[in-house]
Amino acid sequence: MASRSYGPYRGCDIEVHVTQAKSHALGGTCHRFRVSWTVFSPDNPDLRVASFPERFDFLCDQDAFRYGANRAHTFIDSILTVPSKRRIVKGSNPQNLVKAHGAESFAPRSKVQHRSR
Repeated sequence: MASRSYGPYRGCDIEVHVTQAKSHALGGTCHRFRVSWTVFSPDNPDLRVASFPERFDFLCDQDAFRYGANRAHTFIDSILTVPSKRRIVKGSNPQNLVKAHGAESFAPRSKVQHRSR
């Protein structure tokens, strides 16, 4: 598995993970790439704000990385623009996401488990 970290985006850190997978086709076995992405709080690097595997296979790893980073950016944008039940205090600080949505909604980074396919 290859991973890339992307610098702070609106106060959140992003990691994109790409794994190689085999796909069966009429001509034989083809290599494809699967992507998942995770958003972390920069104030508490162990705090995972969100983590999602995508259901698409890509022909090259660069496309998978680009897609994962773009989806993480879209997720962060949507979280910061949708008002929650409690107001997010002072802008886009990820710690305020925890205050607004409750700490039980987020899991520590060390407890993240990846399922193999």
